[in-house]
Amino acid sequence: MLRIESQPMTLKPVPVDFGPLSEAQTVYLKMLKEGQTITQCVDDLLAEGRLVSFTEMYDLVEKLHRASLIQNPLFKNFFQKLSDHAKPGGKPGMLTSLFKKEKPDEYLRRHPFFRSQNPVITALFCQHAEVIEAKPGTMICQAGHLERDLFFMIDGEAAIYKNIEGQGRRLLGFLGKGAVIGEVGFFMGELRTADVVVTKAAKFVAIRYDEAAFGRIINKDIARNLQIRFRVVHALAKSPFLKNIPEEALDSLAFAGQVRDAKEFDVLCRENELGDRCFVVINGSVVISRGTKNVGVLGPGEVFGEIALFFTEGRRTATAMAQRDTMILEIKAQDFYKLLGRNLLLGKEFEKLALERAGKIKQAA
Repeated sequence: MLRIESQPMTLKPVPVDFGPLSEAQTVYLKMLKEGQTITQCVDDLLAEGRLVSFTEMYDLVEKLHRASLIQNPLFKNFFQKLSDHAKPGGKPGMLTSLFKKEKPDEYLRRHPFFRSQNPVITALFCQHAEVIEAKPGTMICQAGHLERDLFFMIDGEAAIYKNIEGQGRRLLGFLGKGAVIGEVGFFMGELRTADVVVTKAAKFVAIRYDEAAFGRIINKDIARNLQIRFRVVHALAKSPFLKNIPEEALDSLAFAGQVRDAKEFDVLCRENELGDRCFVVINGSVVISRGTKNVGVLGPGEVFGEIALFFTEGRRTATAMAQRDTMILEIKAQDFYKLLGRNLLLGKEFEKLALERAGKIKQAA
């Protein structure tokens, strides 16, 4: 896929009064005028030991676009796509009528997990998919059963119930549009661990497990990797921080870094120590504390550790500890900067988040 970050700009002559620009933007503009791509600019500056302001880089490129100085159609298409993404959706009720005409493969091919998969795997899933409707009271999954179907919720609501020793059957929560149900059973062949019951009329894409079809390509190792990355993609797709990120940037983040498990009370980073990586919570939760005070709890899709990579010369501003068994995506600084250099809007959003958090810490001090 051709990206704006990897394409040299063809620029019209930049007016003398094209400003004001920051000192950093003046450097970036000089490099871009010399034919370097955004990625090359970032890589070269980092190689010199200089941090890049992805916000200022993005603002410069956007300003060049608004002034119609960039002649490459790719840049125009990029900003048009962002503009379309920011427009409000249709009137309530429109999605229902659209989904009636939608085929399951059209939905799956738009899902972030399948966008990033080998087309052969995606095609196989599509072949075994169907759209189903379920009335309230329908049981989608039953605890203790070895049903291996996988469900993507298009609309509606379902409740999760689980038998807890000494407490009986307990309601754990609700699932809504975009929820994924049954991935552990589908990929790993494990028994269902909870009941999932429809509480409001719902519509799903159901992928029916077929051993003859899936068993030959999803061995234990592949299945585990698919299941883990599936959870990563799902967490990122639900992240309020990443809601404005284009699909391709989100896909790149989902396959960055290493996924690791943290046990309850594991310390992931410690206040005042030097750190060279940031983290994304995939499932579970992480407690953030400063000194002896807990200042927040982060859940799936939320990011931590990024401040040290932008503003504090690697010094951690807080301690992060797993509140319970938790899965995280860990991205080393070098890989993190490379990722952002190839996904400029993602870099801008990460830097914005780090700046906001650093500001709140300073105010609280």
